[in-house]
Amino acid sequence: MNSSKKLAGPLAFAALAAGLVFSTPSSATAAEPCVSGQEVKEQVHALIASLRDDVHSRSARAATRLAMIESLHAFRGHKATTPEERKQLGKEISALARQQSNADTRLEGKALAAAIKALVEQREKGRFTADERRDLRSADAAVRRAAVAKTDHRVEGQKVAAAFRALHEQFVCTP
Repeated sequence: MNSSKKLAGPLAFAALAAGLVFSTPSSATAAEPCVSGQEVKEQVHALIASLRDDVHSRSARAATRLAMIESLHAFRGHKATTPEERKQLGKEISALARQQSNADTRLEGKALAAAIKALVEQREKGRFTADERRDLRSADAAVRRAAVAKTDHRVEGQKVAAAFRALHEQFVCTP
C-alpha cells in the first residue's frame, strides 16, 4: 500500500479533530461548552477507524476503543451505584483480565490494562483520587505510545499521538 493511502486515515481524523472544539477544564466557559460524551465516543470511533491500516488486529482496535471509552466514563465520574452494578463490573474486569493474558499484540495488552483500570475506578466507592487519575492517565499514555509505534511514518505517528491527546483533554472536561 502506498504511503499516501496509509496516511489518509490519520490525516482525515486530524482534519476532523482540527474542526472540533477541544476544550480543557481551565478553558471551558459558558460560551464554549465541553463536547458531550456521545460526541467524544464518535471521535474515538473515528480515531480507531483511522488506525485500521496500521493496526490489523481487530481485537487490538476493539480493546483500544474500549479503553478509551471506559477511561472517558471514569474521568467523567461514572460510578456503579448498586451492588449488582459493582458485581457486573467485577465480572467484566475478570473477563478482560483473562483476555489480557491471551493478548496477541502489545497494543491490545496495554489497551486491556487501561480498560481494567478504568472499570476498577468505576466499580470503587469513593472519589477518584489524584493518584488514581495519574495511574489511569499513565495507562492511557501507554496505549497511545503502543498505537503510535504501529504507525509507519513519524508524521503519521505525530498525528495519531495528537489525536489521542486531544481526545484525552475531552475526557476531563465535564459538559
